[in-house]
Amino acid sequence: RIDFKKSDVFKFTPNEKFDIIISNLVFHNFGKMRFEAYSRLSSWTHAGTFVAMGDLFFRPKTDIAHLTKAFKIMREIKPKRGFGQYALLVMSKE
Repeated sequence: RIDFKKSDVFKFTPNEKFDIIISNLVFHNFGKMRFEAYSRLSSWTHAGTFVAMGDLFFRPKTDIAHLTKAFKIMREIKPKRGFGQYALLVMSKE
């Protein structure tokens, strides 16, 4: 069973945890509020959840530091050309 959710990250409160979360080009739009959004994302997960997040990371070291507090980063994929600040992170909740 697959359920798609579209909601305000800062207001969304799911009834249950997710097994997988896919996000593309969302979090960079939040500016400094993205760190709170990362925490909220983490609260929607349980051990064994996978998160695939593709985004523009303008301060990659800072973003990765925040994300590694909540997730294990299994793979970081960067494009070979263009969009130098884009990366796809495949993460898991342990």
